[in-house]
Amino acid sequence: MKSKGSIIKFCIFVAYFFFCLIGLRVYLLQINKNEVIKTTPKIPLQSKHALKAEIKNVVKDNGTYQIQIQKNTKENVAIQVEVWQDASQNDVYQYDALKQEDGTYLVEVDSKNHFYHRGAYHTQICSQKEGMPKDCIKLEDTILEVKPEFSIVSDDHGNYTVTLRKISYDVTQVEVPTWSLEYGQDDYRSYQATKVEDGTYQFSLRAQDHVPNGAMVSNIYGIEKGEKVFLEGQMYQMEIYQYNPVYYSQRDALWSNQKIGLSTMQLTGCVPTSLAMAYTAILGRSISPLEVASYLYTYTDEFNKTVLGASGSAIQKASSYYGVNFKGLQTLEEVQQELSYGRIVVVAVGKGTYSFTMPGYTHEIVLYGNADGFTNVYDPNDSTKNGKYYLGEIYNQRSMDAYDLNGGYVFYSLY
Repeated sequence: MKSKGSIIKFCIFVAYFFFCLIGLRVYLLQINKNEVIKTTPKIPLQSKHALKAEIKNVVKDNGTYQIQIQKNTKENVAIQVEVWQDASQNDVYQYDALKQEDGTYLVEVDSKNHFYHRGAYHTQICSQKEGMPKDCIKLEDTILEVKPEFSIVSDDHGNYTVTLRKISYDVTQVEVPTWSLEYGQDDYRSYQATKVEDGTYQFSLRAQDHVPNGAMVSNIYGIEKGEKVFLEGQMYQMEIYQYNPVYYSQRDALWSNQKIGLSTMQLTGCVPTSLAMAYTAILGRSISPLEVASYLYTYTDEFNKTVLGASGSAIQKASSYYGVNFKGLQTLEEVQQELSYGRIVVVAVGKGTYSFTMPGYTHEIVLYGNADGFTNVYDPNDSTKNGKYYLGEIYNQRSMDAYDLNGGYVFYSLY
């Protein structure tokens, strides 16, 4: 049996053991607490961008869009906006952000600042506090088509100047096929536009080279990086331009007694005089009957060489020389149509209802205008016969002479 003293010692030992155990735990907890404080610094919340922005009012064909910017901070920050389209960023442009009344900022992006490039535009907006690095955000790409601007101006003489703007600087050549809708592509012509300045091209056309007074179509193509690219199609209205011939008389003292080949202008100069009336109106410069006659005699065999007067082929050769379009006409309907287009028609007539010439002779006259079946006539031999005549009767007394018909026609439209 253990003594009372032994029991007391045992109790003291157990108490000491538990006391040490509790002390060790407290010590270890304190060490652990110190380690957490020392190894885990405070982590700040992730900072938001100082700006937020959105793209709005995109006008693809015009090549423009807006960027609206709002600050997320009351601190003063500088705003920088960069936009570019080209992958090499050779068209990068820095825009100013203009403050609006509501406190937001607005940027107007225009493709003219980027050489009118077409495609995806990249937008980057940066803010910067003083002494701090830039904080940048990149917005979603914006697709701009940048369609060419088409304008057409008339000089009131049937000539038009077409201007094409917003052409990409990457385009090195511009072609513009043009035709009228009324008759398909019968009057198809392809124009080469001339560069006026960067992004701007021009070309000229005449109403009379196409079917006038109707809807026209022009398709704009550009040669870009070696490839032909369709840029835009344009429809517009072309109005009739009436060519009004300038009256000349083969009896004019300036040339009437001038002998060319077999005879004089007064006696045989009706064709060159009629052509001079038409050419002066169409070309917009004075061309005398003597000038036309001299050309025909000197450079062709169609006037006063072996036969008195000029042949039907003389009209074709002279028109080609002067750069005037001509079209031979067979039917009355064709004559009426060409006159309704504002074109001038010359015709060789014989004896008939209207006494333009004596029996056994033929004579060239000039027709212009068409209203209610009547046309205006200029007679190069006798100005007193100038006036309105019924077109059907003129057609009925057209010449049937082989010399007048050696070009295949006696009616010719000139334009």
